[in-house]
Amino acid sequence: MLDETQRRIFDRLAVFAGSFTIEAAEAVVSGDGVDEWEVLDGMLALVDKSLVIADETADATRYRLLETMRQFGNANLTAVDIDALWRDRYADYVLSRRPHLHGSGDMAALEDVEREIENIRVALRQAVDDRSSSRFEELLSATYTLWQARGRNSEGASWAAELLGRPDLDPRARIVALGFAASVTSNTSLAVAEEMAAAAADLSATTGAAPPLVAMSAMNLCDMMQGRTDAALAGCDRVMEMIADEPELFIRGWALLNCIAVLATCGASERLDAHQRDLDALAEQLDNRHLQASGANSLAPIIHVFDPEGAHEYLLRACALNDELGNTGANSTTTMFLALHELRSGDAGAAAQWARRSLELCVDVGPSFIAQTTNAIVAIVKRASPSDAAVLLGALRAHRARKQQVGTEAEIDAEARYETSLRRALGDQFDARYAEGLALDETDMIANAFTQLEAIATP
Repeated sequence: MLDETQRRIFDRLAVFAGSFTIEAAEAVVSGDGVDEWEVLDGMLALVDKSLVIADETADATRYRLLETMRQFGNANLTAVDIDALWRDRYADYVLSRRPHLHGSGDMAALEDVEREIENIRVALRQAVDDRSSSRFEELLSATYTLWQARGRNSEGASWAAELLGRPDLDPRARIVALGFAASVTSNTSLAVAEEMAAAAADLSATTGAAPPLVAMSAMNLCDMMQGRTDAALAGCDRVMEMIADEPELFIRGWALLNCIAVLATCGASERLDAHQRDLDALAEQLDNRHLQASGANSLAPIIHVFDPEGAHEYLLRACALNDELGNTGANSTTTMFLALHELRSGDAGAAAQWARRSLELCVDVGPSFIAQTTNAIVAIVKRASPSDAAVLLGALRAHRARKQQVGTEAEIDAEARYETSLRRALGDQFDARYAEGLALDETDMIANAFTQLEAIATP
């Protein structure tokens, strides 16, 4: 038999779809007849009655309800029409972690939040369905690194898509959320990312509620990947002009990070030093590990120019740090630059191994970068088999046409050079092999690329 306090605690714990800590339970459950100090005693009593399961780990104890018990408690909350209230309390708990996720202690906070992912999904779904508040926009911004930094770009993009068509209840929250949404979505769909970035810019222009820093920096990335170099560089200038108007340092840092990636990829090396110093200072001030690590990734495209002797070690360290932080999305491109570095150094086998890893990561977490990595793979295959490289080049061109992804200016130039050299090497055979590639769909193109890389990596 449960007393009244234990019954209230049990029912309110039903808002947790997954496991939870005592700290989360205290934040969510207390109030309206339950003091915070009563939560632990009440939960321990429920554990003794086998209504709550306690899972001991080396780090902490996490609690959970069996699904049948959760449904029972949920029904009790629903019956008195307060289930939304307590789910909102859980959303507030997640939002309370934002200062850590975007500041000092971000990696520990991210680990904690990741263990709460099932609960977060429930909170996000309820927030999406509630069009009377901006809680969804705030939650999406707070959990940005959960999607961007932990290889969940596709899921993050799915949540981000829910922003489109929502009302402008809190323009600042919406501008910020659309910016982060555009940034994570750029990994999966440039067209949708551009739509989100444009919506943020329009809302900023009409309300003046916030500068659309992250949105504009994401648009710059999209422009760059569509060969619009001048637009991308001009966009970086606009971001820098308005960056001082943004009070939140993490937002400044992320906008700077995207701009540095654009400048590096476009070869605007003369403008990098000052921006990199600004980013380093922000990351240090915030003590944010994710920003600190991501700064290394943004310089990957140009490190072989800045430091040709140390480029290999620099890229290896960046990859290792990404692995340590679980940032698989960043490694989809950093490993590609490692492959190109090995190719410049004359080690085709090592280049093929890194390119294979890059393509695997692109398929898993960064579909927008499949074309970029395949461009590098054509260069690797061309040295071993011009005939097979012609097939892959045709497949790449067909892929770009389907995805309406032109490529960066450097990639466009590289592909033109590949075609010229392959036509010279193959003569009349080029057109037939190129046409074979044009007929391949994305799945066949990727399979072909893996086959060629395997042959080069393990001769």
